[in-house]
Parts: sequence; structure tokens; C-alpha cells
Amino acid sequence: MPLILFVAAAVHLAQSQPDTTGLKPYVFIHLGEEGAQLHVLVKPKDVEATRKPIFPAILDEPWLPVNQRNLKLHRAEYKGSYLEEPGPRKARIRKGWLAHGGVEVDTPDGRAWVHKEEYELAQRAGEIAAAAARADEAPSTVAPARPAEVEEAGLPGFWAQWWMHIAIVCGALALSALVIWATMLRGPWRPLNP
Repeated sequence: MPLILFVAAAVHLAQSQPDTTGLKPYVFIHLGEEGAQLHVLVKPKDVEATRKPIFPAILDEPWLPVNQRNLKLHRAEYKGSYLEEPGPRKARIRKGWLAHGGVEVDTPDGRAWVHKEEYELAQRAGEIAAAAARADEAPSTVAPARPAEVEEAGLPGFWAQWWMHIAIVCGALALSALVIWATMLRGPWRPLNP
């Protein structure tokens, strides 16, 4: 059971990441700051197409929430870019995850990085689920009550629950009959204008 919950948490984390198919890791060098670099995932055709001054990119910092990773790059703000090599990129991402409280865990798809708090919550959920499964397997010590025992326990029957409602309806009918008799059926009718 804990393994199932952990796999579900890993699947959720994988689904919450932006779609990066067809994107390559690039490093853009900022014009204004010496040595300032921006690591992003972009489509290579967007980098090569110099006619588009603005193009979409995904910040290559997977420890950030998804809504903080999407951005638009203004080509005029950068003096150049190059494709980031896999080795340095892997080392940079590992260092970033460690700096932001990440842990590397085993998943069915291989090793993956997750936030330590999320990992601890998944572990705790697994422990709770295991305890609940053990409690479900334990035999029940209290036998269900038989119908005879239920009546003996003092649960009210039909009349005990509904006598007040029936009395109110009967009283309303009697009062209505009295009003009709007193106003319409009693005595001779006299005209309003003599």
C-alpha cells in the first residue's frame, strides 16, 4: 500500500511538470550583468529564428512551481546563447535541488527529484494507509445488534415519532371545519345593503 501511494505521488509530480517534449536546454547570456546566465528549455527553431523578438521558454529549474517557470524571452536582452551539455546540466540541477530542499528517490521510471516535505508527506500517508489496512483486517469485537435488541433499546416506533404531527393535522382540520360551519353554514344569509 505505501508503494502505491508513493507511486501515485510521483505520478502527480510528473504530471504537474510542464510538457518539455521537443525542448532543448539552452543557456542565455544576459547583456547587462557580467556573467549572468539564464538556463531555459526552448525549441531550437525559436532560438534560430531571429525575426521573432519574443519567444516562449520554460525556466530550467524544476524545483520551482510550474506557474513560476513559464516565461517570455526578449531576444534584445541577451547577447548570445548556447546549448547546455548534459553533464554540466545534470550537475547544476542536482546542486539546485539540494539547495532547495530536494531528495532523490527511486520510482518505477528511475530516480527522480522531489521536495523533501512532499516525500515526508508521502511516507506519512503510506504509514497511515498501512495502519488503516491493518485495522480493517482485525476482527471486530462488537457484534451488530439484532432487531429485537434495537426495539428493546428504546428506539421509538411509528406512533411515537408521528403522533404530534397527526394531532396537529387533525386539529387543523377540526378548526377549518368549525370556521366553515360558523361562516357559511350557520343561519340565514342577510344581504349586505338593506
